[in-house]
Amino acid sequence: MPEKERPPLQLPFGAENLKNVWFFPEGTVIWSRRGGRGVVQGGLYAEKLGEIRVKKLSGFLALNNCNLYLGGRYWTLQKGSLFGAYTENGRRVKLD
Repeated sequence: MPEKERPPLQLPFGAENLKNVWFFPEGTVIWSRRGGRGVVQGGLYAEKLGEIRVKKLSGFLALNNCNLYLGGRYWTLQKGSLFGAYTENGRRVKLD
């Protein structure tokens, strides 16, 4: 997804230390640490958590609220929630 098509992200004060910010576009499947899997609606920004794994996948921390969908059901992944995803399904975001 080109940079101009991503929704804007407002980072919290002190977020200049974030070096591993990723964007998962709409349609990406992720696995929530507290629940099952879901399909991202509207895009999701996340911070990669290094060696932490979730459901045997790369671990990420959600930087914004995100609606998820699966099997006719919608729910919200809250900002600050942990989830697992395949890194090849997301893109690293360069912060200026």
